[in-house]
Amino acid sequence: MARLIDEILGHASAWEQLERQRRDGHLPHALAFTGPSGIGKRRMAWALAQALLCEGENKPCGQCGSCRRVEQQQSESVLLIEPQGPQIKLEAAHQVLEFLSLRRLGAARVIIVNEAQLMNAQAANSLLKVVEEPPPNSYFIFIVPEITQLLPTLRSRSQVLRFYPLSSAELAQGEKVEAWMLKSARGSFERLAAFQDEETGELRQLAFDFLTSALSGERRGLERILGETKDREAALQSARFLQQILRDWTLLGTGEEIHSDFKSAMAGFPERLPRHKVELWRRAQQMESDLIGNVDRVLLFENFFYRSHSDLR
Repeated sequence: MARLIDEILGHASAWEQLERQRRDGHLPHALAFTGPSGIGKRRMAWALAQALLCEGENKPCGQCGSCRRVEQQQSESVLLIEPQGPQIKLEAAHQVLEFLSLRRLGAARVIIVNEAQLMNAQAANSLLKVVEEPPPNSYFIFIVPEITQLLPTLRSRSQVLRFYPLSSAELAQGEKVEAWMLKSARGSFERLAAFQDEETGELRQLAFDFLTSALSGERRGLERILGETKDREAALQSARFLQQILRDWTLLGTGEEIHSDFKSAMAGFPERLPRHKVELWRRAQQMESDLIGNVDRVLLFENFFYRSHSDLR
């Protein structure tokens, strides 16, 4: 068994602030953890719950029954609320109110609301009073990408704690991965884990080959990407890699490239003016937006291909 905080990389200042407030008895009853996905906000919420519920002397001890139950996410004193479909609905708020009406069994009660930006107005409004005046030793932790996405009624009642992307060095701890994965992950464990899938590496190469073909006018790369991205998520990931590779082409030789293993191949790309490279990047960015909007992927890839070697010479 272990202390959850010891398994979290980075965010030392955030933990120090939470611990100081907890020890001094000044921990707010409503907290909003904000920052990009996959960087450890949810882990930090569970680590704080472990410290609040610990039965040992040095909290969190990681050894007592309460710490073990929190570690296994089986504590009767922690309620995790997550979206069911596209929203967190009124039923979830009723679940919170019922949870708080029960007799408190541990040192505290903790409600973790993951993806709290998806809470609809009905659910949020039904929680206003209990968030503002919760039962003793009851704590809400709202997890959101951006604080502006949390409904104002909850935002005004919460202390905001900002979490920042991890450094490449922090991401690399305990992980042996390629340099491009660390840079492309942009501080997110979630993205880093996804990049280690063999299929993702193939999509990266596919995006590079597609750009190479688009710049030269050879259809082979177009045919391959159309044949291998029939899944919407694969098409989206390819479009995102395409944006990164175009960015690298613009920054070639600066040492700021994400996909540095493609540098020598990019050096052989046809000459393009800087504004043309930027325009290609914008088109790749628009392609991603259109894919999210369910525009036909064949049309999008073909349009990028034909325009890349015709009107940007």
